[in-house]
Amino acid sequence: MATTTRTRPPILTLGGDDALEVTEAGGKGANLTIMIQNGLAVPDGFVVSASAFLDALETAGVRAEFRRRVSDLVTTRAAPAALEAAAAELSRRCREIPIPEDLAEAVRRAYGRLGDAVAVAVRSSATEEDTAGASFAGIHTSLLNVVGPEMVLDAISTCWSSVLGPRALAYRVAKGITAEASVAVVVQRCLAAEVAGVMFGADPVSGDPERIVVEAARGLGEVVVGGEVEPDTYVLDPHGRVLERRHGHQDTGVFARHGGGTERLRLGENSAWVLDDDRLGELAAVSRRLGELYPGVPQDTEWLVAQDRLWIVQTRPITTPGTRTTPSPSEDPDVAGSVLVRGLGASSGEATGRVRVLSTASQGSQLADGEILVAPMTAPDWMGALRRAGAIVTDGGGTTCHAAIVARELGIPCVVGTRTATRDLATGTLVTVDATHGTVMRATSLTPT
Repeated sequence: MATTTRTRPPILTLGGDDALEVTEAGGKGANLTIMIQNGLAVPDGFVVSASAFLDALETAGVRAEFRRRVSDLVTTRAAPAALEAAAAELSRRCREIPIPEDLAEAVRRAYGRLGDAVAVAVRSSATEEDTAGASFAGIHTSLLNVVGPEMVLDAISTCWSSVLGPRALAYRVAKGITAEASVAVVVQRCLAAEVAGVMFGADPVSGDPERIVVEAARGLGEVVVGGEVEPDTYVLDPHGRVLERRHGHQDTGVFARHGGGTERLRLGENSAWVLDDDRLGELAAVSRRLGELYPGVPQDTEWLVAQDRLWIVQTRPITTPGTRTTPSPSEDPDVAGSVLVRGLGASSGEATGRVRVLSTASQGSQLADGEILVAPMTAPDWMGALRRAGAIVTDGGGTTCHAAIVARELGIPCVVGTRTATRDLATGTLVTVDATHGTVMRATSLTPT
């Protein structure tokens, strides 16, 4: 494989001063480092720098071309079919770029320092990621329970290519991000989570700092952020007192598999709450500490419990709403028309349009601009459709799932956790989505009442 000469170290120590710079460690790596340096429990690891990625592109002779083509796709707001074709080509070519041998050796040494055949999480940490205006939530690749140095190297290549994949480019077009696509990669000890989830240091819908929102499920937290289950939801005050609880529904969970990788297991009926009051109090204490580290910037934090200890695996600012505006909703959601479904308001606002029920992301091209997207759940693969939707309604998910986060960023009304929307709403039905009240109502005209 090719060798390149660098002026900056390709491997950064997670928690070291060299990983504080977002342009080198990415948003995820820099935030993990801040938490480690301030005494929070974060699994140890290292970062493959963004410079190492760009050097590999430069050595392969494609960096300038990739930068120009991504900028052109965003500037022209490429149509979905053209964007999909370009992303497939660019990500394939990026995946085929060899990791320079000197970088590969540095990765092997850094991995060896974590232990012998230790399981790690290999996670993309893009340089524009985890900022106040662009979370890239779930857009780039993360691989869990990766074992062995060669598998780690392969996972790094996968993370590199994801920065040019369909989900990432659709997100860039939606957010108008023309900057060069650059990515660091966090390699972090992977803990076998018993339960996991997401915590918002302020209400993600209203912005109320007196309401901490926690969503939790059994197993690895990807099922929560990906909207794959309906998690338990807790609303706390800043001192950990429980203000509200909502029992979710989780019939499957994702768990680390012995020897590497993950597996989905069916869970039996379990009426117990995922978290008890003591653990909720511990999470509230973490939220207060993060408030001290990031004053005035409430955090969206991913956490897990392993071996009966709370660990933090990611934090980023709660993303701010986009510029799309919607009419103010009625004070009483039943006034405008009959309520067809109810759920959790995850991104406030109101929108009227015709329903389009879709079951998979591959059907996204069927969604016309401004239609109301109704789906069982959404995940990062839905990004191309989400940016065209007038509103989003899902059967599952919670207020911290991917669809909710992206909807808030783009200013799109969103109602999640309805449980029956795909059954009770039919394609072509004219509805008004009142996401402030968490309702979907029958409408009689395209002008909201």
